Amino acid sequence: MNNEELIEKVADFIHDQWSHWEKHKKSKEKERRQFFSIPHRIKETIISFDKEDCERWERQMHTPYAELSEKEKDSDRKWAVKIIKLIEENTPEYDWSNWDQKGEDN
Repeated sequence: MNNEELIEKVADFIHDQWSHWEKHKKSKEKERRQFFSIPHRIKETIISFDKEDCERWERQMHTPYAELSEKEKDSDRKWAVKIIKLIEENTPEYDWSNWDQKGEDN
């Protein structure tokens, strides 16, 4: 596997992880609204985003990495490179060939 292929694999994973987290947050949204609408509870801080941003994130959340625009992929690629560099810099002597992939979501 060359560097570009590795970056694409990690970027795909990063997008998948982000999408999973966003879907999870969205699934809990109704629950949170009910919780925070109870008068004796502390109100949550409301953060507002532009409608266009929200619509873009919603679309990206449901779009597989391979179908994103190149510009959108670049954002995930930047994070992929950071992760790869972090691993390389901190594990130069590690033998990855025997790595046990426990916790992999199948």
